[in-house]
Amino acid sequence: MEIPNRETARIRAHFNPRPYSDELLSSYIARVSRFFGVTFYTYCKLVLEFGRCKSQDIDRSLPLLTLDKLQRECGYKPPELLTQSFSNLWSIPEYSFREPSILSTQIRGGLPHNYAFQYCPLCLEEDVYFRNYWRLAFLPVCIKHNILLFDRCPHCQKPISIQTIDPFIKNIGYCAFCWKNLRSYSYLHKTEPVPLAIALLGSIKNGWFHYEGISTDLSLFMDGFWILTRAFYSTRKNYIKRLRRIQEYYLLPKMKLSKSSAFNQFKNDSVLNRYHILCAIDKMLIDWPCQFISFCNATKVTPSTIVSNNKTPPYWLYSVLRRELNRDWYKCNITEFKACIDYLRSNKYEITKENITKHLGVDISKKFNKAESQILRQYGYTGHLTPS
Repeated sequence: MEIPNRETARIRAHFNPRPYSDELLSSYIARVSRFFGVTFYTYCKLVLEFGRCKSQDIDRSLPLLTLDKLQRECGYKPPELLTQSFSNLWSIPEYSFREPSILSTQIRGGLPHNYAFQYCPLCLEEDVYFRNYWRLAFLPVCIKHNILLFDRCPHCQKPISIQTIDPFIKNIGYCAFCWKNLRSYSYLHKTEPVPLAIALLGSIKNGWFHYEGISTDLSLFMDGFWILTRAFYSTRKNYIKRLRRIQEYYLLPKMKLSKSSAFNQFKNDSVLNRYHILCAIDKMLIDWPCQFISFCNATKVTPSTIVSNNKTPPYWLYSVLRRELNRDWYKCNITEFKACIDYLRSNKYEITKENITKHLGVDISKKFNKAESQILRQYGYTGHLTPS
């Protein structure tokens, strides 16, 4: 006689490890596979019937059928994907796999080619599992123990790879390459978490960012945040001296230049460099925009230094760059325009040109372009689509 599904789930849940609320999906699968005495990849292929785990960052994306099968096999609801837990960080869900806020593993042949897994040895001593917020590029400090996170094995300096840990090692708190304990260390870098990083972490749940006079949607703030990082990773020859002035202005260590885009350089940078840059941007945002304007004047930073020609900054940054530094009007992007229309409808405001320009903070003489006019027609706007 077959055991009912509910009873089966109860029995399996009794024997399988329980997932933590803030655990990475890969960390949980690694613990479950060790319970059965098989490797991470063997468990994914034979039990979950998912064979692409050697070339895919499963913390970002995994088929729903595979997640359902994992829940049936373990008896517990598995941890959320990073693209679900941190979905408020980006405005375009289709491009979440390119999200610079999440450290990239760039897995090839089952081994990571980047230092994507940060960890706190003191947290691992308390509970041996990897937290999901350790994958966030803008959080290089443990918010619980106030120490700089480790992004590699302190013994062999290799990347942290929980997918390739031998199933017969005691637990996943050991290095997959040298088999030494990740919780043993010779030095801890004591430091306070950056207030900006704490504010970002606290804004992830509701999706609204409020800090130092800046109040905007979290995804729009992150769009501006990555634009600000360009000031610290400029590679053009005529900007190198200016880059050095910026580093000296905030007492930053000299960083290696790269031809990659600013946000790719930031998330692939060392933990210490990311911490210094976060401290500098945090100082920029104090008493916004006064400190930022003083910084631009002192280092001779112009809007063209940090804004690429094909990238329109969000309003909270654009308004300062253009009105305070270039003396120009703001041109909103389609994402902001559509968000404003949705906001007016949800709060039962009349969709008029006056209300749109008021809530966007743009000039009343703004002309609607073709894309904006099409959005307005979809919502039944019958007014003039050009200034009267």
